[in-house]
Parts: sequence; C-alpha cells; structure tokens
Amino acid sequence: MFFFINKFYFNFMNRIEEFKSHLAPTKERTFSYKNKFYDSIIEQINSYKEKIISIKNYSPLLSLEQEINSIKKESLLDKIEVSCNSDESMHYEGIKQIINLRITKLLLKIQKKKKTLLSFSIELEPEKPSKSLEQHNNTFELENIKMKEKYESSLLSVTKQRLKEIDVLQNLIKNTLMEQDERIDNVIKSTKEVKGNFLGSNEYFKKSVFLGRRMKRCLIVFLFCEAFVLLVIYFSRKLI
Repeated sequence: MFFFINKFYFNFMNRIEEFKSHLAPTKERTFSYKNKFYDSIIEQINSYKEKIISIKNYSPLLSLEQEINSIKKESLLDKIEVSCNSDESMHYEGIKQIINLRITKLLLKIQKKKKTLLSFSIELEPEKPSKSLEQHNNTFELENIKMKEKYESSLLSVTKQRLKEIDVLQNLIKNTLMEQDERIDNVIKSTKEVKGNFLGSNEYFKKSVFLGRRMKRCLIVFLFCEAFVLLVIYFSRKLI
C-alpha cells in the first residue's frame, strides 16, 4: 500500500513539472512616461531642500533665495493658458498650486534659516547693531505675513472656483430632475386619458350590445305576431 501511494505521488509531481515546462514565460509590462514641462521645475524645487540644509553662511542663503524667487518668473506658470477640457484644466491648476505651495515652503525655510544664522552669528561679518537685527527680524516677519496672505488668497480663489463648479453641477441636476418630473406628469396624464377613453368605449360597447339584444327580441316578437296573423287569415279563408 505504501509503495503504491509513493509511486502515485512521484507520478503526480512529474506531471506538475511537465505542465510547468509548457507554460509560456510571463512578460513584464512596461509603461512609458512622457515628461511634462513642469517636471523639471519640481525636480529643481526638490533639490533646493538639501541646499538650504547644507548652507552654513548668510550670503549663499541670500543668493539661493533669489534663485528660488526667479523660478516662478522664469517658468511663467501664471501666464500660460491651456486650451483643454475642464478635467485637464483643473489638473493644470492643481499642479500650479502645488508648485507655488512648495516655493512658499522653501522661502519660509530660508527665512527660518536666516533667523538662525543671524541669532548664532555663524557667518563672520562685521558686528551689526541691535537695531539692524530688529529691522531684519521685522522684515522677515513682514515677508512671512505677505507670503502667508498670498498663499491664503490663492487657496481662497481655488475654493471659490470649486464652489462655482459645484453650484453649476447642482443647477444641472436640479434642471434634469425637473424635466424628468414633467415627463412623468405627462406620462401619468396620458395614461389617465387612455384609461378614460377605454372605460368610455367599454361602456358604449355594453350599451350597444344591450340595445342590439332588445332590437333582436322586438324583431322576433314582431315576426312571430306577423306569422300568427298570416296563419289565422290563411285558415279562415279555407274554412269559408
């Protein structure tokens, strides 16, 4: 019994290996990605993150800040108009908002880095009076407030645009539902008219059948009476 089971097991495994050898090798699917014009901008923004961390002096930080500010001007994202459908337009607006948000975050990191460098005096420059430090701090705070207001205004504009699109969609759904209600009312009205016509024709048919039966009965009685009169006349003549 054990020998039989062992033989059956080895035959089964050999058949499985034979089946595997006949299977076609699987091919990996590769998808080609077409680079967009804004991919280089995003890569450039990502490279600035490490630069901000590695900078230890104040002057290179200022030059890096100027480079970051020039990204938006050179890219001309706000001036580019895309002629496409609504979904692609919304996608492009989202990309612009993401790029602007990342630039704003980089500038905020630079401002924090500036404060750190000034507070610890890492760069060996001539000593500055306390008033100049206060002025710098005030300037940084004003710049932070302006960037925050700009970011909030951009988010507000995007939110307003989304609300307008939602309002248009709601009006479209409302108009569609009203049209469907009118169609349903027309169908109900026509159904009632058909039902009324059917009931009227049914009653007319019943009346006509009833009148026909009465006419038949009257005609039979009339013919019977006429036949009886003719028989009476006929027999009376014979008797005479």
